[in-house]
Amino acid sequence: MFKYSYFFHFVTLLFLSLNLFTSTYAECDTGIITDCCQYVNQTTGHFEVNPNVTEIGPYAFYNQYKFTKCPALKSITMGNNVTKIGSYAFAYSGIISIKLPEKVTIISPNTFNGCSFLKSVIMGNNVTKISENAFSGCNSLTNITLPDSITSIDKKAFSGCNSLTNITLPDSIISIGSYAFANSGIISIKLPKLVITISENTFLNCKKLESVTMTNNVKSIGNSAFSNCLSLTNINLPESITSIDEDAFASSALVSIKLPEKVTIISVGAFKNCNSLKNVTMGNNVTNIDRGAFYSCSSLTNINLPDSITSIGNSAFSNCLSLTNINLPNSITSIDSSAFASSGIISIKLPENITIISPNTFDGCSFLKSVIMGNNVTKISEYAFSYCSSLTNITLPDSIISIGENAFSYCSSLTNITLPSLITSIGEYAFVETKNLTNVFIGNNITYLFSNTFGQYNNNNKLLNITLKTISVKDNIIITPPNGYYDNAILENNLIVEKRSTSGSKKYNCQKSLNISAAIEFTQQECTYMTETPTVSPTAQPTVSTTAQPIVSATAQPTVSTTAHPTVSPTAQPTVSATAQPIVSATAQPTVSASAPPTPQQNYQLSTLEIILIIISSILLLINIILIIYIFKK
Repeated sequence: MFKYSYFFHFVTLLFLSLNLFTSTYAECDTGIITDCCQYVNQTTGHFEVNPNVTEIGPYAFYNQYKFTKCPALKSITMGNNVTKIGSYAFAYSGIISIKLPEKVTIISPNTFNGCSFLKSVIMGNNVTKISENAFSGCNSLTNITLPDSITSIDKKAFSGCNSLTNITLPDSIISIGSYAFANSGIISIKLPKLVITISENTFLNCKKLESVTMTNNVKSIGNSAFSNCLSLTNINLPESITSIDEDAFASSALVSIKLPEKVTIISVGAFKNCNSLKNVTMGNNVTNIDRGAFYSCSSLTNINLPDSITSIGNSAFSNCLSLTNINLPNSITSIDSSAFASSGIISIKLPENITIISPNTFDGCSFLKSVIMGNNVTKISEYAFSYCSSLTNITLPDSIISIGENAFSYCSSLTNITLPSLITSIGEYAFVETKNLTNVFIGNNITYLFSNTFGQYNNNNKLLNITLKTISVKDNIIITPPNGYYDNAILENNLIVEKRSTSGSKKYNCQKSLNISAAIEFTQQECTYMTETPTVSPTAQPTVSTTAQPIVSATAQPTVSTTAHPTVSPTAQPTVSATAQPIVSATAQPTVSASAPPTPQQNYQLSTLEIILIIISSILLLINIILIIYIFKK
C-alpha cells in the first residue's frame, strides 16, 4: 500500500513540475515571445526559436543590466515565420552574429543597440527601414550587407560603430538621418543617387573617413555633417549644392576646397579650425561670409572674394596666421568685429563703402604695416587696431568723426598721426603704449582729451602719460595730465588745462607754448583761473547699491557693502526671521512612547499561479487518496 502511495506522490510531483515548466516556457515558444534570456543555452550561448513564433517582442533578449542578465546569448536561429523584431529585442546582449528572417521588413529602434560583441549581420531582401539607434554602439561590427530594398536609414543607426570601415549604400536609399554614421570607423563612402540632403552630424567625428563621393542630386550639407573628419583632405562638391550649413567641415583635414556656384552664404563656422586648409575658391554668387567661417584656419594663404560679397561676419578670418594679403571688393558694406583679428595680414585696403571699422577688426595683427581707408569711414571703434605692433603710418580720411577707446593702443611702431578736423571725440587709452609716437596733430573740433588718451605703463602697471614732442591743436581744448606731461603744447589760440584733486576740479586758461605738468603751480601770469567744479566723472555712476543686504554677524554690527554680495562669517550664528520655521536637528530622533502598539505586519498575498498550483495539488492529492482507498478495499 505504501509502495503505491509513494508511486502516486512521485507521479503527482512530476506532473506539477512539468506543468509549471511548460506554462512558463510557453511565453518563449509560440506567437510573440518576450523575456527569454533565461532559456538561452548557458554552454553554447545559442537559442533556437520555435517555428510557431511569429514575432520577437520588445526586450525579448534585452540585457537589462548590461551583461548581468542575458550575456550568454551568442547566436540565435529564427524560422521564416518571424515577421517582426521589436525594439530593444537584443539590446546590450552578447550576440556575436545574426541572420534576419526574410519576412522582417523593419529593423526596429534600438534592436541591437549596445551589442558590443556583434560582428556580422545578414539581412533579408525585404528590409525597407533601419530605425533609430538600430546598431548604435555595436563597436565590433565589421560586416553588414544592406539589401536593395532599403529606402531609409534613421538617425544614429550606425553611430559608434568604430570597427565598421566600409559599407555599401544601395541606390534605393532616399534618406539618411542625422548622426547615422557619427563616430564610426568608415573610411570611404559613396552616397546613393536619390539622397538630396546630407543631414546634420551624419559623419561627425568619422576620424578615418578619407573619401566621399556625392552625386549631382545633393543640394545641401547639414550642420557639422563632416565636422572633425581628421583624415578627409579633399572633397569634390557637386554644382547642385546650394547651401553649406554651420560647422559643416569644421576641424576637418581639408587642404583645398572649391565652392559650387549656387552657394550664396558660407555659414557660421563652416570651415573653422581647418588647420590644413590652404586654398579656397568661391563661386561668383557668395554674398555673406558668416561669423567664424574660416576662424583659425592657420594655413590659409589664398582666398578669392568675389564682387558679389556684401558682408564679412565676426571673426570670419580671425587667427588665420598665414593669410598675409586679401583683396576686399568694393561691394562689401560691412566688416564685423574681430573679422581679421590676430591674422597674418601685412597690408589692407578697405572698401569704399565701409563707414565703420568695427571693434577689434584688426586687433592683434602684429604684422600689419599699411592700412588704406576709404573716404566714407566715420568711426574707428574700440580696439580696432590694438596691438598692431608693426603699424608705422596710417592716414585717416577727413570723414572720421570719432576714435574709440584703445583704438590704436600698443601700436608701438606708430610715429606720426594726423587727426582730421571733423573728429569730435577720442576715447580713453586710444593711443596708450604707442611708445614711438612723437607727433600728434589735433583738429579743430576736439574739446576734451582724456588724461590717459596718450600714455604708457611702467613696471608697476600704473599709467604714465607719454612725453609727446609736439601736440598741435587748433582751438580751445581741455587736457588733464595726471602723472606725466605733454612737452611744448603749441597752440594757435588758447589751451584750457584742467587740474583735478580730491577737493574738486579747477580749469585754467593758459598762454601759448606752455610746458604743462601735473606738478606745476600755475600762476596768474601763465594761466587764468576759470572755474571750479566738483570732482564727478562725466560717465561715472553713483556707487550706492540698492540691492546690497546687511551682513549680520553674531558679534559684529551690520555693515553695508556697495559692491560686494552679502557674505556670511564662518563663525556667525544663523539668523532667524520672524517667519522662520523652527530648526530641527539632523541628528534628533523621534520620541517613541513605551505604550505605543507594535507595527502590524503586512499580510502575505498569494499569487494567481500559486493559487492554481494549490488547487491542482489538492485535486491530485484527492485522486491519490481515492486511489489508495480503492486499492485498500481490493
